[in-house]
Amino acid sequence: MYRGHIEQLRIILQIEKSKMNGMSEEPYNAT
Repeated sequence: MYRGHIEQLRIILQIEKSKMNGMSEEPYNAT
């Protein structure tokens, strides 16, 4: 029932993670 929803959540979490990693890396490199 919730399988598709869980898959979506996992994908969203991965995207958010990579976004945060990229955002946290850029300022440190720029400074």
